Amino acid sequence: MFFLWLLPAIFIVHDFEEILTVENWLGANRMKLQCLAERFPLIRFSLGALDVTQKQFTGAVMVEFVIICAVTALCFFIPQSPEIMFVYICFNAALLVHVFTHAAQSLFLKSYTPGVVTAVVVLIPGCIIIFRYLLNAGSADMATLYMSAPFGAILILPIVFGSLYIGKKLLKKDQSYHGAIR
Repeated sequence: MFFLWLLPAIFIVHDFEEILTVENWLGANRMKLQCLAERFPLIRFSLGALDVTQKQFTGAVMVEFVIICAVTALCFFIPQSPEIMFVYICFNAALLVHVFTHAAQSLFLKSYTPGVVTAVVVLIPGCIIIFRYLLNAGSADMATLYMSAPFGAILILPIVFGSLYIGKKLLKKDQSYHGAIR
């Protein structure tokens, strides 16, 4: 069951790309994003959550990483718990679904978006490998994998927005930052 640790590994590799690019990307694309936010309320809501510095975003990623590591550790040390395993599978499914948000953002904006490269190169193969391992080990069946995608999406949304909120509250913006989207 050591293979379970692939999930936190692929998560952090992917989020390192986002950490390294999000602040500058938001600053460089501020005008384009503001125009889109005026036309699409969902984009306006998302951009409000993403009005962060690199430091704040890193804090949010660390909160998510701790949660993913905790769930992975529980699966590793209590492998006979189907409930804990289902939560783990939901996290993996949420990461796989997350790939499509990156792809859609890049297609919609017709440009690079933070995280799109590792979403395709790391998350797709990593999540599929994890699913195959769980199936081969008898830890999951196809019905569980299919159910995990919608549950994963529901589970991950409050974690993502909650961690961004925590990152913003704990780590204040630097005075020199001028890339905010309003």
